[in-house]
Amino acid sequence: MKRSIFTLIFSVIIVWPAAAQHDYEKAIDLSTYFLGAQRSGDNDSWIHGASHTQDGASLVPSVDLEGGWHDCGDYIKFSFTNNWAATMYLAGIHFFPAGYPDNYSTAFSAPPSNGIPDILDEVKIQTDFIIKSYNGGAVVQQVGHGDYDHSGSFSEPVTMSAQPVNKGGDPRPVYIDGSFTNIIGSAAAALALMSIEYRYYDVAYADECLQAAKDFFALGKTKADKSCGSEDCFSGGSPCYNLSSKSSNDEMAMAAASLYAATSESQYLTDAENYYNASEWAGEVMYYGNMNLLAAAMLYESTGTESYLNKLKDHFDYHSNPTYSTLGFYKYQWSGGWGNLQYTGNEAFMAAILHLLDGGTESDYYDFAKNNVDFILGSHDGIGNIPANFSFLIGYNELGGGYPLRPHHKAAFGSTRLDWSLFTLESNTPGSVAYAFELKGALVGGPDNSGNYSDEIDVFQNSEVCTYYNAGFSGALAYVNKVENNLVTGEKEVFVPLNFKLVGKQLSIYESGELQMLNSLGQEVFAQKLNSYELIDLSYLNNGVYFLKLNGQNKTGRFIIK
Repeated sequence: MKRSIFTLIFSVIIVWPAAAQHDYEKAIDLSTYFLGAQRSGDNDSWIHGASHTQDGASLVPSVDLEGGWHDCGDYIKFSFTNNWAATMYLAGIHFFPAGYPDNYSTAFSAPPSNGIPDILDEVKIQTDFIIKSYNGGAVVQQVGHGDYDHSGSFSEPVTMSAQPVNKGGDPRPVYIDGSFTNIIGSAAAALALMSIEYRYYDVAYADECLQAAKDFFALGKTKADKSCGSEDCFSGGSPCYNLSSKSSNDEMAMAAASLYAATSESQYLTDAENYYNASEWAGEVMYYGNMNLLAAAMLYESTGTESYLNKLKDHFDYHSNPTYSTLGFYKYQWSGGWGNLQYTGNEAFMAAILHLLDGGTESDYYDFAKNNVDFILGSHDGIGNIPANFSFLIGYNELGGGYPLRPHHKAAFGSTRLDWSLFTLESNTPGSVAYAFELKGALVGGPDNSGNYSDEIDVFQNSEVCTYYNAGFSGALAYVNKVENNLVTGEKEVFVPLNFKLVGKQLSIYESGELQMLNSLGQEVFAQKLNSYELIDLSYLNNGVYFLKLNGQNKTGRFIIK
């Protein structure tokens, strides 16, 4: 069953120059397709064959931990980044379902379509792994070792998985620790959202995700506030690399808010409100260690409480300040030139959610989201050493400025040699070695803080790609795709407010025509033919944000039931 969502845009007319046309449907299709290259194990990846199929065999007793995602350009599976990324992708389709295509099936991310949005086909690879990673409460933190993965060769997955263990081969080491609540909470959040979104297509799988989400969350509630990233020396060492987050309360808040959305059980709402950080600084960074803003969005959607929406507004006001915009695009100055565009995409995503939840009336929110999406896709006049119209999304070249050709990504490079010789040759003479695959849909790390970009395999700060780089960008892109494809003769549709009044849960409406009422997920909850005046009892509706549409007349309305 397919869904639609109604995006409200009141009295806004924007005409975009013909010279700056983007194909947002193509861009979101590419960005989703990239995830197929990150599949681990025997999961019909379009870029490699079955590999690292013995993940979990190193444990006693052995456990099936095949699958999931490689988080970046190598083959390590980090739960803290991949769980966050899965949650972000699922939040995107949760809020903007109409923006995502269904062009292919799970097998090799190739046509024909299977009636399920492609983003769900891809994220299911990771949620399948998350379910396995519970492991009786001894939660999987990481699979693979950074030293091993990088010591043997820069080879493609099948070749590497056949090497000795200390060269990145099977069976790989597995790090398990049930005390890191940030990983537990992010697992619960991803699974709870998947239980909502996949229920339209497979009830049994949705139920499995929901039960696993409840199990993870119940485990998390027994744990202290403890965060960790990776557990090996190469990836941070000592031994816990606290890269993931400053606190685990934000992951637990997002998990509880998502479980409340999935179940309507009041205890989860209480838990979400308790874990949620109402005093979070507006300048806090939206990155893979922070789910507090997503929790605020989910809580506002469920309760209509203005303080949650105000939290999003305060964050936007801080980060959209011109002080934080340099070189013609949004980025953080402190990021040190490593993966700048992940932050650009994340902030665009939050602005898109804010625009939706605030009723689509504030153009600054939408403009911020769209302008940053457009910059990533090539809408710029050139900065540093980067030519005009250069796109940072591999395979996307609608403006003709080119895109990256030499990402730091082992599977795309495709070497079958058991050494670093081809990598060294390509590193010393960029462009001298042909890649086996074009890494379509990958968002590269992007420019450094001087506005320069090195399209070189060994400059990983610029050229590496990650599941979490695309995550926020894909959500923002899906929303822009939805809005821009409502264009009529180059102009956005103009909507006129409906004449209605809400007192308590009694809706008085003074209109004639076919009325449709949608919840904030875009699901129809009420439809009726009106004859000049109707009094409608809404006492059966849950608290939340609702939208009205008078079909055929472009008249709209928005209200909140508290």
